[in-house]
Amino acid sequence: MTLTNELQKSILSDKDLCFPVSQLPIGYLDQDKQWHRIGNKYAIVNQKTGETVSVVSHDYEVVPNEMILKIIEGSLMALRLKYKSSGVVFRGGAKFKGIYIIDNPVEIIAGDTLSPVIQVECSYDAVSKNRILLGAYRHVCLNLCVSGGTDWGGFSAIHRGNINDAIAQTVPGILDMLESFPKKTKIFSRWATEELKDSDRDDMYKHLLQFTGMKKHALAIYDKWMTGPRTIWEAYNDGTYYGSHKCRTVLTSMKVNEIVNKTFFSRFANN
Repeated sequence: MTLTNELQKSILSDKDLCFPVSQLPIGYLDQDKQWHRIGNKYAIVNQKTGETVSVVSHDYEVVPNEMILKIIEGSLMALRLKYKSSGVVFRGGAKFKGIYIIDNPVEIIAGDTLSPVIQVECSYDAVSKNRILLGAYRHVCLNLCVSGGTDWGGFSAIHRGNINDAIAQTVPGILDMLESFPKKTKIFSRWATEELKDSDRDDMYKHLLQFTGMKKHALAIYDKWMTGPRTIWEAYNDGTYYGSHKCRTVLTSMKVNEIVNKTFFSRFANN
């Protein structure tokens, strides 16, 4: 299961992703039904379910997921870009991740193309920043390739002021990322010409095993690498294909793909 399973034109209408929230003071009722405030903490509450999403300090600024997505989709429309999107919430709604696959593919080798992906990360936990990141999507096997674990550029989501001002401030950042995409993908064209050495294969397997919960996934990826000669590009796609299509949950898919990216880019980025 992966973010790319159910792509749609817009995720703004998905109420599971864009649920309304309230910021409410935390307190309790005593035996006399008198309400008492507890410290200066507030609960972020999902208005749809009544469930507490997270607990934050009094100075936390609530920015709904819907606002961030309106800024992203408004920016993409301003740039006249075609896209498909998907998103997921996790940790009880405290975190959100969305992807926008842009219809502007770059050929890596003949018949094998990647499209740029605008990744959006939002949270209500007062720990993680709202971020916009660059990634990649492989059309041949429908892999979400570069989806974490790399430094392909990004910036914090801009949300102050009215929506039109926020879009105007966000457009240049997205445009810069998209313009840098063809150059960044050249690394994959290089990997497609280089054979994966047995020593690299075995060392990467050992590296994957170092991450908690990766034993089963690492073995499955390694077994694929052992089926025959591989270029670095093919081996990389073995890993991202497994992460994109063979994991039971979206969270596991995200984790595996991030670890695969870290492993390959740390080893081969400067080849």
